[in-house]
Amino acid sequence: CNNIKKGGVIIASVMNYELTNHIATNKFDFTVNPDVLLSLKASQTMEKTGNIFDPNYFAVDEKTQVVYRKERFELGRELPVELIVRDRRYTLKDIEKLCKRFDLKLVEARFVNAKDWNERLSSKDNRAKEILFKCVKI
Repeated sequence: CNNIKKGGVIIASVMNYELTNHIATNKFDFTVNPDVLLSLKASQTMEKTGNIFDPNYFAVDEKTQVVYRKERFELGRELPVELIVRDRRYTLKDIEKLCKRFDLKLVEARFVNAKDWNERLSSKDNRAKEILFKCVKI
């Protein structure tokens, strides 16, 4: 954010943690039970559907809001490979805190689906996979 001039606008989206945690069937604390990652079912989600919100294929570390998935990649010229993929997901409160920390004014934020950015959804709507937000450098 140091490269943003005063009055500069940032428009971004992040994955919605509230929906993720709401639909999760596998919740854990990585520091207490890291072996949960060994029991994850591998999927080809990234190669076939991109639906990284399928609760059958992820585990949520509720302490850090990090989501873990085991992805199997078979397409291409290389041998098949399985990788554990991790991503951090956010709440609206997280975005508000980050904006304040970096001297940004949160102008607007809403829960959306990439297929229809104009439709406003509730945080736990199964279609609300992202939080779209706009902020201005103050």
